[in-house]
Amino acid sequence: MSPLAQDDYLEYRDSDFLRAVGLTDSEGELGRLWPTGGPSWDALGIISDSNGKVSPGVILVEAKSHISEIYGPGCQAGPHSRDLIERSLATAKQWCGARADANWTGPLYQSANRLAHLYFIRERLQRPAWLVNLYFLNDPIGPADRDAWNIEIQKVKSSLGLDVAVPFAMEIFLPALTAAESQPGAGSAMADSDTGVPEGANVGSRALAWVPQNQPVSAPEDDNIFVERASRWMLLANYDGPRVPDVPMRIEQLVRQWQEPIPGSWQRGVDMQLHGKRYRRSDIEAPNPGEHTIEHEILCRHFEQVSCFGNSVLDGVNALPLVRDARGGRAANVEADMLLLTKGGEDHRLFLCEVKAESNNAWYAAVENLRQLRLLMSSPESRGVFFHRCPTFSLPADIPVTALVLAPYLFYSSRGKKANSVEPALKLLARFTSEFNVDVRLAVWDPKLSNIKSWVDWRLTGKAEVMVDW
Repeated sequence: MSPLAQDDYLEYRDSDFLRAVGLTDSEGELGRLWPTGGPSWDALGIISDSNGKVSPGVILVEAKSHISEIYGPGCQAGPHSRDLIERSLATAKQWCGARADANWTGPLYQSANRLAHLYFIRERLQRPAWLVNLYFLNDPIGPADRDAWNIEIQKVKSSLGLDVAVPFAMEIFLPALTAAESQPGAGSAMADSDTGVPEGANVGSRALAWVPQNQPVSAPEDDNIFVERASRWMLLANYDGPRVPDVPMRIEQLVRQWQEPIPGSWQRGVDMQLHGKRYRRSDIEAPNPGEHTIEHEILCRHFEQVSCFGNSVLDGVNALPLVRDARGGRAANVEADMLLLTKGGEDHRLFLCEVKAESNNAWYAAVENLRQLRLLMSSPESRGVFFHRCPTFSLPADIPVTALVLAPYLFYSSRGKKANSVEPALKLLARFTSEFNVDVRLAVWDPKLSNIKSWVDWRLTGKAEVMVDW
C-alpha cells in the first residue's frame, strides 16, 4: 500500500496510515493510544491467504540502511502527549514481555513506538498484523554486513528489555542494490528472513520504473562512484543528538565535496515531462500535508500573488530531477522540490528550493540544498528548463540562481534539534557564499501574505505575528 510511485512514494502516519491499510474505522481508537505525530511507516502492506479465508492482515515495515539510524534523541513530546505515550508504552511493554525497568523513551524510542503500534493492531483492534524490521546489507551510505547488524540488534533487544522474542515481529535482511544491479534486466535479490509470514500468503510486488533519458548509459563503475559521492553529502547532513557535532570539520568536508568533479554520465537531456503543468505530483487535487501543501500553495493556490524576495514569480515547477538516473534509487536520485523563475525590475532570477515542513532540520536541509545547487550549476539542461517551458519569454542566456531552504517559521524556531541546527546552517551557508560566491539562504513561506522572505528578516520583524497566527 505504500510507498507507491503514483503516490510520490508517500510514507503514511497517524490516521492516514490506518486508512492506507483499511482500518479507517479505528481512527478514534488510535487517538486513545497515541497523540498525532506518531510513527511514519517506511512501508505498509496488506496480506491474506490465497483463498481469502483469513482476515486480511497488516504488514508494518521499519527499514534501516545503516546502524546509526536505529538511535535517536528520544521522545520529544510535551507533557500532555508524553503522559499518554508513556502509558501506552507501559502496556505495550507488558504485552511484549519486556522488563518493566527498560527505557522505552530514550535513544531507542523509535523502535519502542513501532512495537506499541503492533500491539495496538493485534490486541486493541484484534486484527492480524506483523512488524517487519528490514535491514539493508552493505548500503553505500553506511555499510553494515549481516554479522554487524545481528550484533547491534541484540544490543537493541537487551536495552529494550526483550529477553524473549516479540510475537509477530521479525527481522529481514536484504542486500542493498548497487547501481548496476538496479539496471533494467538485472536479477532481483531475494530476502533472507529469520521468520516467515503465514504459509500460502500472497505478497504483491512492483518493479522499479526505468525511464530512458535518450543518453548513453554510463559504465557501472561510473554509476557506483556517483552514488558514493552523492551519499557522502548526506552522511555529513545526518547526525544523532540535539546539536550538530564537529561543525567546522563537517563544513570543511562539504567544501571539499563541492570542489570535487562530479563523476559519471549523470547529466540529463531535454526532459519533456518538465514542460507541462507546474505542480507535477500525483496529489494535486488534495495535496498531502507538509511539504506538498507548501508547494501546492506556491505553484497553484496562491501562484498569481506569490512574491519571492521581492520578485514576482513568473513560472515554476516542482519535483525537479537533477540527475540522469531515474530508477528511483535513494542514493542516486537527487531531486529539487521546486525551481522558480522570478523577475524583479528587468532582472530574472531562479530560486532552487528545498521545501521543509516538519521533517529533518535546517542543517540537514542546507546540505541537501547545496548538493542540489552543485548539480544544477553543472547542468545546462536543468538550468535551462524555463527556456523550454516559456519560449515566448525574453530570458537572458545565463540566469543567476539563489538556493533556498524554504519552510514555515516554526521549522527554524521549534525547541531542541531544529532550533539548535539554525546557527550551524547559517555558518555553513556563509562559508559557501564567501568561498564560492553562491547565494544560498534560509527562507520562510507565509501563506497569508503569499510571501517568500529571508529567515533573518522574519526573525527580526515577523516573529511575534507568526507565533500568534501559527
